[in-house]
Amino acid sequence: IPDLAALYLSAAAAAISASLLFNYVIFQRMPASDTDGSSGGAMPDTGAINRDLEVSPTPQMLPQASNGTPIDHRLTTPQAPFLRRLPADAGRGEIIYLTTKTHYIQVYTTAGRARLLLRFADAVAELGDLGMQVHRSYWVALAQVTDMVRRDNRTVLRLTGDHEVPVSRTYLKAVKAALSN
Repeated sequence: IPDLAALYLSAAAAAISASLLFNYVIFQRMPASDTDGSSGGAMPDTGAINRDLEVSPTPQMLPQASNGTPIDHRLTTPQAPFLRRLPADAGRGEIIYLTTKTHYIQVYTTAGRARLLLRFADAVAELGDLGMQVHRSYWVALAQVTDMVRRDNRTVLRLTGDHEVPVSRTYLKAVKAALSN
């Protein structure tokens, strides 16, 4: 009987080890989530959870210079620290605006949009003077503002790409000063 118990324990240990290895391999191969935050499977969006994840585009993804060498414009622009956080497809365009909901930031660029797990205050600090916060939940790139209008006793900024962003009373004076320059 002692031999039977030892055999059972070793078989159980082998089965558990194999199951853990199988699950590890399967979950490592799950596709990354779309930029709108929906994932392909039942697992949560773990790619957005790692706020230190930097996307490094391959040379085939980058535009080519006249001599054939790849150019990574994201690393030559002042927005580089923040743009390194974006997926390659959204990071190729200029940032239009950011909005925040809970702990996530939705980034709208001329090339698309992306969702990041990042504090809004950290994103605003990384973007520096390329734009300004116009609401507690919105930041806009000043170069992308096309018009400022009043609608229903509220001020709204019109941006490139037919986007509209509200301006809160707290930031209204600063926004008017920034746009008049």
